[in-house]
Amino acid sequence: MEMGAVRIGASPVPPVFTLWAQPNDWHAQLSAIAKSGLPVSDKGQLYRQFWGRFLERVHAERAAWTRAKVPTTDNGIFMPSPVKGSVNGFNFPPGQLRTELYIDTGDGEVNARIFDALHAHKAAIEESFGGPLQWEPLPNRRASRIAVYSAGDVTHQDAHAGYVEWFIQSSTRLREALAPYAPAALAAFGLDPAT
Repeated sequence: MEMGAVRIGASPVPPVFTLWAQPNDWHAQLSAIAKSGLPVSDKGQLYRQFWGRFLERVHAERAAWTRAKVPTTDNGIFMPSPVKGSVNGFNFPPGQLRTELYIDTGDGEVNARIFDALHAHKAAIEESFGGPLQWEPLPNRRASRIAVYSAGDVTHQDAHAGYVEWFIQSSTRLREALAPYAPAALAAFGLDPAT
């Protein structure tokens, strides 16, 4: 701030204040903190970096999977699934990576029936996938899950490129393996299989 004085004719001399402002990132930093609600932990920053890298690859190679642009600071990210009433999840459970079809139509009984209808084709789905899957009915929850796991941890930054590759490849294979069976499983319960 600069202070000066100006006299016009015989008038009293009023003070004149001149504000000098320069661009800085102070406002941007405060906005980011305010929007997040809480300071982001170191691990949260690692998740944000990882999911940013993951989303870049998804947009480049599998653009139809999601329009999401902002990476999360959470240990997982979810995207729309071609199986109506479910989402495709990508997560870091403790010490692991998980790609999943998370079935949740909002009705626990319908979820269990869809899960059971897909599970009836377990052998063919796993053969198409190229390996075993974890079939998790999640009895203490409304939802069910079909998943594949691998070892991993977001703190292993040197492995991030490999994790991104694993998530994309495992989800592609899971989607393709479920595709022939999902429409019939949904239609059997009066759900429109079209997305």
